[in-house]
Amino acid sequence: MQEMFNKDLDEMKKNQTIMNNAIIEMKSTLEGTNSRIIEAEDRISEVEDRKVEINEAEREKEKKKN
Repeated sequence: MQEMFNKDLDEMKKNQTIMNNAIIEMKSTLEGTNSRIIEAEDRISEVEDRKVEINEAEREKEKKKN
């Protein structure tokens, strides 16, 4: 009976280790994805800021023409 219990306990420990490794791998993947999303948001923000600057410059040009 004790031997069977020990085998079951060892199997549960092994499965727990496998699950922990899977969780660590998923966490790493999600962190990488999150990092790329943040980088993309920063780039989008820069492009939007540049668009505003260009639009303001064009309005100023139009004002000077009139």
